[in-house]
Amino acid sequence: MKKVFIASIVLITISIFAFMPSAGFTQDARAEKKKEQAATIKSIVVDSQHYVFLPQTALPTTGNSRNLSYGYAVTVSASKVESYLPYFGRAYSADYGSTASPLDFISSDFSYTITNRKKGGWDITIEFKDTKDVKKMQFSIFENGSATLQVISDSRQPISFNGTIESVKPKTEKAK
Repeated sequence: MKKVFIASIVLITISIFAFMPSAGFTQDARAEKKKEQAATIKSIVVDSQHYVFLPQTALPTTGNSRNLSYGYAVTVSASKVESYLPYFGRAYSADYGSTASPLDFISSDFSYTITNRKKGGWDITIEFKDTKDVKKMQFSIFENGSATLQVISDSRQPISFNGTIESVKPKTEKAK
């Protein structure tokens, strides 16, 4: 009776370990997935310089953070930057009666600088020469696709955004 009990315990233990995935395998798979994701983000941001930043949270200098709805974006390409972002903060000077966001613009005259981050990822600085209000956008892009954006203006408080980086999807024509 005692031998049967010990044999059944050993059999149960062996069967449990036989059906469990090995820890090394899952760690290797995660590491491989992280490498693939970092390579994808690098090809979008560094190699092609054609991507879209999708903000999820706005972080004004003063006041509370705000979750953003779908639809806001900054699209960056080698020839132009299209920004459609909300602004929350203090304006030191503004156009009288204007209701448009100062972060809603298209620029084709800018300088674009990429530097590697020490712990992986990239810092990108875009300095605008043809916008009225926004002077600089600073992206911190991480290898997992998350990013932060700081917008610096001459006439307004800075504002930051947290979000993600994605490749630009081609526009499809609507069916008639």
